Amino acid sequence: MPNTKKVKMFLKEEEIPKPEFHEFFFEFENRYNVFDLKTERGFPFWDILRFDVFLELCYGNGITICEKHTLSNKFKKRLKISGRLLLSFFKLFFLQYQDFFLSESRTKDVKGFQYDSYFDQVSSLIGKNIYYELNSPTLKYSNYKRRVFDIRIIFRKLRVFKPSISEQEKINLNKIIDDIDCFFNQKMDYDKYKSLYEDFLFDYNFYHFLLKFKNIKRVFIVQRGVQKALFLAAKDLNIATFEFQHGDIVKSTLLYNYFSLENIDLNSISFSKYLLTFSQFWTDDKNIPSECIEIGSEKLSKTVEKSTFNKNIVIISSPSHFDVLKSIAIEISIKYPDYIILFKLHPIEYPLYTTYQNIFKNYTNISLIADRLDVLELMKICNDFVVVYSTVIYELIHNKKNIYIYKKVDYNKFENSFDIPNIFLFENIKDFSVRNEIESEIKYNKEFSVFFKKFNKDNFLNIINNQ
Repeated sequence: MPNTKKVKMFLKEEEIPKPEFHEFFFEFENRYNVFDLKTERGFPFWDILRFDVFLELCYGNGITICEKHTLSNKFKKRLKISGRLLLSFFKLFFLQYQDFFLSESRTKDVKGFQYDSYFDQVSSLIGKNIYYELNSPTLKYSNYKRRVFDIRIIFRKLRVFKPSISEQEKINLNKIIDDIDCFFNQKMDYDKYKSLYEDFLFDYNFYHFLLKFKNIKRVFIVQRGVQKALFLAAKDLNIATFEFQHGDIVKSTLLYNYFSLENIDLNSISFSKYLLTFSQFWTDDKNIPSECIEIGSEKLSKTVEKSTFNKNIVIISSPSHFDVLKSIAIEISIKYPDYIILFKLHPIEYPLYTTYQNIFKNYTNISLIADRLDVLELMKICNDFVVVYSTVIYELIHNKKNIYIYKKVDYNKFENSFDIPNIFLFENIKDFSVRNEIESEIKYNKEFSVFFKKFNKDNFLNIINNQ
């Protein structure tokens, strides 16, 4: 337990963090009883803002959890978006359906169309559904006949479901800001978190109205652990929510983990009723309020054949790691001029593609990869991957690739697995050396083969039909 002096913010620029930061965060929550903050409406005030606060304390203001899509200023694109949104409006309110599936298609198929592997996996099993797409209407998509695009922008423009933060909620927010300043020596922006809370209120009002109006029976959510408003609206209407695991779950994954469920009133948390996981590996010994059900993943359980030796190196980027990875990418490109450096962006970084291209424009052997190749495709053409920390690491282990972990920022999240074969840590370009060939005689322990199990149709049907 930390002493009473102010706790220094750990993750700044290239500073190597202390691995127990999330434990300090848990200690803050416990010491200041932030889960006890009440609202007149009974909303879990702290839990709504909790993950955003954690991200800012770790990474500053550079992380965007969910980008809001706005209408383009170009007339043709604006007209196209408006048309799709209006069509979505009518489909959403006039089609008949009982299951609501919220997602964001972040993968491209061989024809260049966006699709969602989770939805593809279960769409034929969940009955009469509507697919609510959070991604931009301007992209090309696979033909999901019952897809609708995110129409919340229409209601915002019409000022429907307009949120209004109460005086008690303002008092709560000021208390949180003061407590964080006292404990972490970090001043938070009141207006920023007031706006985030008002976004929650708007989303809650929208989803509550829609789910009730359409008499929805079940809600399925992909990649949206931050959807506190939808979880809560469904709970208040006694509708079961099923969330598909989309990334790693470690003890520092704040979206799912709490310091102690025994000491927290579950009404002070907003969460899915069921969390459908890749395997039991991810949820053992975690403080997760959802009921965790192992269903596997058909896509992630696939493996690729080891690629023959080639001069490709993939660097796995993310918003929180780009600054350090761009520098090492340039250094690797200089050290290995005969290699192609494939710099793979995180989906949140796709809108910054042009900006990133300009950063690397003088390095002809660095190729920027957005959504034209996914990780599975990259594993088919490369054996060597550079990463700080990412769920992708587990996919690479699953496929027995060479993994070079750059010891920056939050690389320590993976420290319990540093002894896995074919993982190499390095601190700078002098330490970095491409192995090229994978040692075929290495045998992986059984514990390293359970990250991703094959999709279990029976497990899935059992839980959705008998909940």
